[in-house]
Amino acid sequence: MLASFSVVPMGGAEGVKEIIAEALAIVDNSGLPYELGPMHTVIEGKPEEVIDVILRCHRRVLELAPRVLTNITIDDRKGATGRLEGKVRDVEEIMGKKLFRFQVGPAIGKVSHNRRSQAKAIRSNGLSMRRATREGQQRIAGRFA
Repeated sequence: MLASFSVVPMGGAEGVKEIIAEALAIVDNSGLPYELGPMHTVIEGKPEEVIDVILRCHRRVLELAPRVLTNITIDDRKGATGRLEGKVRDVEEIMGKKLFRFQVGPAIGKVSHNRRSQAKAIRSNGLSMRRATREGQQRIAGRFA
């Protein structure tokens, strides 16, 4: 099972990122494969394990904030494993290349901690982050022109 979820603390005095870090510690300590995104986390495992981790995250955030909104999207396919990476790999095979995401805006040429592996892949293809970002901006601008 793959589950994409977000746990949003509402009305707490403590900073949101500190509360989210508490929830992510639960995910990280679960031992299940996961991918952290800027808006949600995707986790893979047996249905009981995945739901248990999400509920523990929800309950932990509820201990730290007076209200919590939890959104869950489940993709459950009988007998399927390794889909966290496999679904992305399948699309990349169709596209015939690795797909990258670039931050467009004031941080041009800078790599956040989360993007180090992307920067390494970009450099291995003979591009600089600045050039790759500029080319990405041009492609985006062309789509909306």
